[in-house]
Amino acid sequence: MSSILKVDQLQDSGGNNIINENAGTITIGKSGDTVNLASGATAGFGKIAQVIQVVDDTEITITSTSHTDTGLSASIVPSSTSSKILVKVVHQCYFTRADDNVYGGIKLLRNTTEIFNPVTENNTGPYGLGITVDGSGSSPTQLYWNFPLEYLDSPNTTSSITYKTQARVYQSTNTGRFVFNDNSSVNDGKSVITLMEILP
Repeated sequence: MSSILKVDQLQDSGGNNIINENAGTITIGKSGDTVNLASGATAGFGKIAQVIQVVDDTEITITSTSHTDTGLSASIVPSSTSSKILVKVVHQCYFTRADDNVYGGIKLLRNTTEIFNPVTENNTGPYGLGITVDGSGSSPTQLYWNFPLEYLDSPNTTSSITYKTQARVYQSTNTGRFVFNDNSSVNDGKSVITLMEILP
């Protein structure tokens, strides 16, 4: 015959609650406590452990054909080496160039390592980010948009990591530039990066 232990609370020798049940809610530990798993054990939660969000409204202009920091970044300390980090980015930005085409690209890095670059590029040029119009090339070509980027990363660390974006223009000639968080008299541009730790 099996045994059943019925309690509402479990306490340590100091009278501190280890497990408490109240109105259908089970609380493990108290505020500030750390719940550890034995080596090799898995939580099996599949839940979001923490969410970090940074909103950036500092205008920055990139004119380089080399990838340059956009200024948007966020840091997180994973609670487990098995955790995954879902990175969500929305950039408010625009291209401008005094020609009939303008191209650029944005990529995602973990610390200094590139982990996702959605724009294919080779020796013939970029594909995916840009615009070409029919014209004489004497008037500026501009493209405004909110650029979304999402990537599920497996950093395999419990050390602090920083996710950031970098961008570049593909043509610096004819005043080609890539502007983030346009803060003109009619705009108050903002970009946002969100980090979500997902437990295994």
